[in-house]
Amino acid sequence: MDFLQRLFLESPLYLAAFSFLLLAAVLFARRWLTGAAARWSLPAVLGLIAILFIVQQTVVTERKRIQATLDEFVAAIAAQDMNGVATTIGEGYDSDNMDREMIIEFIRTSLESINVYDTRFSRRDVTVDGDRADMIIVAWATVRIRGGAGEYHQGQWRIAWVREGGEWKITALRPLVIDTAPITGMYQLRPYRYKGRLNTNAAQGRWRDAHGARSSPLVRIT
Repeated sequence: MDFLQRLFLESPLYLAAFSFLLLAAVLFARRWLTGAAARWSLPAVLGLIAILFIVQQTVVTERKRIQATLDEFVAAIAAQDMNGVATTIGEGYDSDNMDREMIIEFIRTSLESINVYDTRFSRRDVTVDGDRADMIIVAWATVRIRGGAGEYHQGQWRIAWVREGGEWKITALRPLVIDTAPITGMYQLRPYRYKGRLNTNAAQGRWRDAHGARSSPLVRIT
């Protein structure tokens, strides 16, 4: 059932492949058809394919809603729009020893020194379970540090979602891999703000100085 939902309602690529195979099968079968079946088989299958694409564009599944909210979050990061960022973060955010207020502040202070733009996704897998969902993404983005030259980076992330008031919100952001290097928590991304490279000891000290030991997000994700 999940595959059929992806095929007919969510993935233009899957539907295009299915449509090609369906069209090829009809063209092959027409050699043995006669009369009305031969005349109408091709128009009928073309009409069916058109209807399938219209339905896919019209129907909005929960997976599509989550992906749309992710697009809003990424656009807000690129525009450094903290109101937009805050809109996508759920009240129950709890990850890497940070709550909603802390992750918003983490992002805000990070964007004071870096720009992230031209984000592209090569993977966006979503598993929906009632009012909760889990997402794995692989993204490419250009990152510019302190006005320097932009550099292309790849990252794999795990994002937890919850439906609040009918809208999907982010409740956890967990970086897994950045440029082939395993990442165990958001705090490891903090060094990009200072020197443009990983230097977790320096980043941890600065976070403690700025926010106090009790609010430090330096907890390994397990």
